[in-house]
Amino acid sequence: MPTTKIDKFDDLDDHKGDEIVTAELNVATEKLRPVGNAAQSWDRASKIVREFRPVPWILWRITYSVFGKVSQTGNPDPIVFDPVKPLVLKAGNDPTLMRGKTIQDPHKQFEETVKIIGGDVAAALCVLHAVCRRIKHSLAERVWKPILDDALMRAQIGYHVGEHCKQFGAGRGMLAGFAGRSGLATLISYGDLTQAQRTLEGLATGREISEVGIDVYGCDPLQIAAMTLAGAGCNFDAAFGIASYSSGGREVQARSESMLWLSAFAISEALRMNQQDTVDKRYWDALGFNLAQQGELKERVRQLHRKGPSWRWLIEAQSEI
Repeated sequence: MPTTKIDKFDDLDDHKGDEIVTAELNVATEKLRPVGNAAQSWDRASKIVREFRPVPWILWRITYSVFGKVSQTGNPDPIVFDPVKPLVLKAGNDPTLMRGKTIQDPHKQFEETVKIIGGDVAAALCVLHAVCRRIKHSLAERVWKPILDDALMRAQIGYHVGEHCKQFGAGRGMLAGFAGRSGLATLISYGDLTQAQRTLEGLATGREISEVGIDVYGCDPLQIAAMTLAGAGCNFDAAFGIASYSSGGREVQARSESMLWLSAFAISEALRMNQQDTVDKRYWDALGFNLAQQGELKERVRQLHRKGPSWRWLIEAQSEI
């Protein structure tokens, strides 16, 4: 099968890109150090993300153009997504992302697809795809498949959570939901077989994912997820909001973008675990959900649980993209 641009991600990284991402991670590390009880673990998380590099430089430029500024979603020209054109065209076959719309001009399929799914969703797909690709190539299928299936289910739940709030958006929601398991998958991919076995055994006995991560790898999987967002080109509020979940969001200001990230993550996590009745009211309020809308979201997620995630193409079709 011919090799496409997206297959050569890693060859397109350059020294300048490495320097920028390293600087972003260093800044995020210093700012996030006070969050939680294990400040030293942020250095560890930063080191792992910098070395594992789940999101390559070419995609950093795309993500940054959309999510790089606080409280503002960039709206770049569709040409910005040209390096991932096969990925965008795959997304055009997904009924959830296309929202029931169809392409009017076959000659402008790529451009119309970007506009229909939204630049924020297209940018989020870049991050999801890159992380899935990196993990898939690092682990045996029996290990990565259940974890990535779970991560993509959470991302799909996050999509529906985020699309309700125009200020936040479906793309950010996808990233927030995905963070619930992407950090764990990255840690297992980064470590050795013994660490992977200890991690999976610990989770199987019911231990908390954060406890297992710190015990085995020296950092919380959510710290990895937060640093991945920072290294992928998202603004600091994204990392801060996700990381704050572990400490109950005590550090997050009520009317901030960080609160939106935290709220989307918390709601997606609860819905995935069938614990929707435990969601703090402030999270629903932050994203503008009234009781009726909460009920509609819960029903949509129940249907997802029955059918399973429909975004497995992000994993299964990687050799074709």
